[in-house]
Order: sequence, then structure tokens, then C-alpha cells
Amino acid sequence: MPNRFCGIVNSIAHLYGNFNRKCYTLFTVCQIVSPPREQRQCLRAPLDILPQGGYYVNRTPFGDERLKVNYQKEMEAVIAALPEEARPSLLLQCCCAPCSSAVLEVLCAHFDVSIYFYNPNIHPRAEYEKRLRQFDKLLPAAPFAKGVRQIRTDYDPAEFFDAVKGLEAEPEGGARCAECFRLRLRATAEKARALGFDFFTTTLTVSPHKDAAILNELGKEIGEEIGVRFLPSDFKKKEGYKRSIALSKAYDLYRQTDCGCIFSKREESGDENFPASADIGASI
Repeated sequence: MPNRFCGIVNSIAHLYGNFNRKCYTLFTVCQIVSPPREQRQCLRAPLDILPQGGYYVNRTPFGDERLKVNYQKEMEAVIAALPEEARPSLLLQCCCAPCSSAVLEVLCAHFDVSIYFYNPNIHPRAEYEKRLRQFDKLLPAAPFAKGVRQIRTDYDPAEFFDAVKGLEAEPEGGARCAECFRLRLRATAEKARALGFDFFTTTLTVSPHKDAAILNELGKEIGEEIGVRFLPSDFKKKEGYKRSIALSKAYDLYRQTDCGCIFSKREESGDENFPASADIGASI
């Protein structure tokens, strides 16, 4: 069965042309049954594997924009269909205040937004609290954020380390990041369901360093499972990322240089001896 499965996947892959070329363009994320980890080496290079969730990211050398999902347009279609008589509620998972600034400017025109700073990946606690405090500067000062409320949560980095266990050596942007996305999106969806929100989404797609396709497919899957509608997005579109930089300067917000996790700091430092998760428990 595993060999047959891999043969089917590879046959499908080769329908899209010569995958030995170096340049690939992300065009879709397909959810299929994931084979056991030890059998994954038979899948050929163009299929990137995200463990535990059964996702294969299919890449093609064609670079045809028509093959890509435009999540910005999907969001606009959802907004256009909203009822005029009532504003739906939305829970926004916020990675930081700078990214949230441009996202709130867009969403608050259409939703009653509450923010949820659920980021157990951030290390250490002092950095987590520094990023959280930036909302105390942004929300009172930004006219578009009036009425936005914060939903507090405890800082528990053990949740992050448990979610990415076994993926510590993965590069930034790889399987570890996907599991971190899954963790934060699931927690947000569960909180949204518990509090009766109509929608949930995340600020993460405003970053040019985050894969909007993976975030949106995970959000959709989790939303369907939990029972809360996920709002698709690609907030970096239409100069969204540049707008977040401008608003950060306008409101004097602290802008960090990484996502906050210990592994991104390790990669940024270039130090192979940088502490791993097992070595930092005492400093959390």
C-alpha cells in the first residue's frame, strides 16, 4: 500500500512537468492521507511534507499566477457578503502589535474585533511581555482600533515545545513553523468557539516571511473541525506589510527582528551551540 500510495502521488506530480528544476512556485496545499514518517523518503523532492497534519505542498516551475489561490480576494468576497444590519464578531490571533496595526485597520471597518495574544513560542518571558505591552500603546492611540478589546491568556511556553517536539532541527519556514501555526490557530479557534465569536483569523499573513497558503489551509481545516468560520486572508497584499511599518513608526511601536521562538534566534545567531529547548527550562 505505501509503495502504491507513493507511486500515485509521484505520478500526479509529474503531470505538472519537470520537477528537477531549481525554481518552484507555491500554488496549492492539498490535504491527503499522510504515510508513516519512515515511508516518506520515497516521495520526490517537489513535495514538501508537513508532519502530523498530512499536508503536501505542491510546487510547480510554471509560475502561473492563475494556479495560485488569492486569499486577499477570498477575504474581500466574504466581507462583501456580510449582512449590513449586523457586524459579525471576530477573534484575531495577534503575533505582535506592529503586524496587528495594519490588520486592525482593515478588519475593524467590517467586524467587531477582539485580539488574542496567544504566542507561547516567544522566548523569553521578558520578550513576550515587551511585545504584549505594545498593544497598550496601539489600541488607545489608533482611531481605527477604538472598541477593540483584548482577551488575555497565560504564557505557557511548554505548549510550544510540546507541539514542535522532534522538529527542533528544522529550518525556519519548515515543518516546525507549520506546527507552530497549527498550535496558535487551534487555540484561537477553540477560544472563539468558547466565547461565541462568528469568525477567527490571524495577523500572521501580513508578514512576507510567513506562508499564506499554509496558514489559510490550516485555518480552514481547524475552523471546520472546531465549528467556527475562518476568515481567509493575505494581509501583505495591497501594501499591507508596508502599511504595518508606517503605522508602527506613527505609534512608536517596538518592532522585533524575529518571530520570537528560541529556534529562530538560534538560526539568526548562526551559532550551532545556541541553547535548545531542553536547555532553557530554567530561564523561561
